[in-house]
Amino acid sequence: MVQKHLAAGAPKVLLGAPLLDEQGKITRQFPDWATGIWPGEALDLASNCKVFSGFSCTTQALVTLLRPLVDNNIGIESAMVTELHGFTTSQHLLDSPHKDWRRGRNAASSIIPTPTQGIFGAEQLMPVLQGRISGYSIRVPVPDVAALDVSVHLSSEHKLEQILALYKQAENGNLKNILSLEDQPLVSVDFIGRTESAVLAEDLCQVNRHQLRLYGWYDNEYGYARRLLDSLNLSVGQ
Repeated sequence: MVQKHLAAGAPKVLLGAPLLDEQGKITRQFPDWATGIWPGEALDLASNCKVFSGFSCTTQALVTLLRPLVDNNIGIESAMVTELHGFTTSQHLLDSPHKDWRRGRNAASSIIPTPTQGIFGAEQLMPVLQGRISGYSIRVPVPDVAALDVSVHLSSEHKLEQILALYKQAENGNLKNILSLEDQPLVSVDFIGRTESAVLAEDLCQVNRHQLRLYGWYDNEYGYARRLLDSLNLSVGQ
């Protein structure tokens, strides 16, 4: 589809989804493209890139939550991700046939486990995660705002204070306006309209020797749309 737009004369394409290959798998093997996840870091590519991909809201939130660890060489042995996400248009309001049996059940009154492509997107954007991360999504009957519960097995022991200090540094540094920290006991509805890709809930983070638990909120609609807008501005040189 992207190739067809370019062949028809579109100078640039902004894709609000992951780039997929012919087999429908997430790929980075496309000439002249940039991610819209951290737009500020792609400024040097703006004049050359023809395709900008925002991947997915889940991928954006997940790599944002893990990036301070990767940037500071905090070794990640493995990670398990549970995504809590509102039901989507691919689900049904009445029990109906569906290729994914669970997604065919009544979405408005059920808690529904289902696979998520967000994991595969994170592996593509952060090669260090290849073969080290897995997880699934749980669709819940809320209209907006999602959360990620990420359990990370670290290669060495760290104190929670040390980990949070890295995140606060990122919040005010290279992930400014992309990552925020929150120390208040908020719930999902309080994050409607937040523009960050992820908001780390400090009080829900835990450390037990090599085990780190991160909990992040994100507005899966508005926050994602803001990253697409960032990419649009980048693509036209603003």
